[in-house]
Amino acid sequence: MEKIWMVAVEAKPHATAGGTSAVVGTLSRVLRQRGYDVRLVLPYYSVLMRPPRYQVDYLFSLDVPVGPEPLATLPEEWPPVLRSYLWERAEPRPQAFVYQACPAGEGDAGEVPLYLIGGDPYHYFARVNGRDEPIYPPLEEVSVDAGRLYTFFCRAALEMMDAFARQGWQPDIIHCHDWPTGLLPALLKHAPAAFPALEGARVALTIHNSSATVYQGGWFSPQLLHYAGLPQALFDYGQLQHQGCVNFIKGGILFADVVNTVSEGYADELQDDAEESFVDLAGLRKAYRYSGGLDYVWSQYQVDLLGIRNGIDDCYTPAAIGQGADWSLVEQDWREHYPPAEGRPIAGWAYTAEDIDFWSKKMDLKRYLQERCNRLLRADFALDEAVPLVAIRSRLVEQKGFDLILQGLRQWDFGRPVQFLVVAWGEDACAVNYRLELEDLAGQYPQRLAFSRSWRDVPEPLHYAGADMLLMPSLFEPCGLPHMMALRYGTIPIVRRTGGLADVVQDFDLVSGTGNGFDFIAPDQREMVQALERALRVYASPEQWRRLVHNALQARDRRGDDFSWQTAVDRYMQEVYA
Repeated sequence: MEKIWMVAVEAKPHATAGGTSAVVGTLSRVLRQRGYDVRLVLPYYSVLMRPPRYQVDYLFSLDVPVGPEPLATLPEEWPPVLRSYLWERAEPRPQAFVYQACPAGEGDAGEVPLYLIGGDPYHYFARVNGRDEPIYPPLEEVSVDAGRLYTFFCRAALEMMDAFARQGWQPDIIHCHDWPTGLLPALLKHAPAAFPALEGARVALTIHNSSATVYQGGWFSPQLLHYAGLPQALFDYGQLQHQGCVNFIKGGILFADVVNTVSEGYADELQDDAEESFVDLAGLRKAYRYSGGLDYVWSQYQVDLLGIRNGIDDCYTPAAIGQGADWSLVEQDWREHYPPAEGRPIAGWAYTAEDIDFWSKKMDLKRYLQERCNRLLRADFALDEAVPLVAIRSRLVEQKGFDLILQGLRQWDFGRPVQFLVVAWGEDACAVNYRLELEDLAGQYPQRLAFSRSWRDVPEPLHYAGADMLLMPSLFEPCGLPHMMALRYGTIPIVRRTGGLADVVQDFDLVSGTGNGFDFIAPDQREMVQALERALRVYASPEQWRRLVHNALQARDRRGDDFSWQTAVDRYMQEVYA
């Protein structure tokens, strides 16, 4: 039985900033179900992981050799006065505190053991609460050096693993996720004598997003290498350097034993030097590169990049309607406010592709969603199954195509019988600008657009089950999860042909009846609107729409693979861990 350390800074359900958390959490759990001995290490976000939700036990502390050389390593022949002078001004080496956490109410069977590292030099991990103090320090946060923060975490994680290995739990694989863990492979490979018990452990790196400097951990000064205890030559000769800065993800790529990303399409894009551009809300044209400028790395250093598309959790299926925490937020409201339910549980509206009542159940869920928007979001939607309902759900970030969405909505004819339900969140300046525009449009056109910042108003599975279409015009998308979730519910995705979206969504052909959605190529609001228009024309033809929905319910990608994590884990076992 192989032993695996999963190293990340977010993992569902413990701490979540984006889709990476769902991947790390679910991959760990499914691997454990398959018989792998998996352990997960995260920073100790003490504000999030505290009683009564968690039982947290302190295990031990350890010195983390980052920062200036300790005084004890200075030559003995140096004068005592000089040694005393340096001692008074020396920056002490930090200590990491290692904890084990158990979510309250969880049984031991199948649970992934969770270990936490606290004590970072900035006490940032202890402050993280997901909103005012997000998991990733904002770039404008001057009190925290993110380079040093995650150098500390990587080195502390290795020290902790070495301590466990000396006690007999020696890992076969150390699996790192994204740029905050990207320095770990370099630290392990360049200081093997410091971790003798980890000899023989292979290192895997999964890139969840590397399309810009901010997703690469690529803006740090060369002096960071001195703090990390790594040789300056790694910067001078390029292994840890990109565009004059230390780059965590490049280091991870070059020093890991195997590297993968989260879809086949994104793997191709990362190795391509292609550039795209779009027009933002201010009318400025912005250029970006899928590779974030690292396209040369793969060929220059002869690194193989695997593309393994993520799966989605089995709870996101119409057969599981009424089950789980998200549906529990809906249950009482459904019974009390949807008269056709007659007080019956929403689980009675679960359906499958073969269910003869599929269509009536989906339309019931749609009418309930329309009515819920009217009560909770001050919308004025007609409770009419003939009016197409378009879902938009994501973080309020540029990557997700909100410039395209808002430009399209600014020019949309809101006299047309189409309803848009937008659930989106974010706290930075860019997100606030998007949010203010959406709130303004929702106020002007309550019959056509509803907007919420809270996932609780419209829990994710209800959003996908009740909508007819999902609009997802991402500028780039390493994998994406919503389009796969939507397809499982028979909700039709309208996407830009990029990354993981292109791997899954095939444009519907009116003649052959093949395809499971609609796509467009350029990151341009006009092309996006044209794709939406095509979807609306098919919706107006019930026979064609039902054929399209039938295709969607098969929930398969272009390779013919399903969206389960079991399929994705098969590939991890064969290609990453073998």
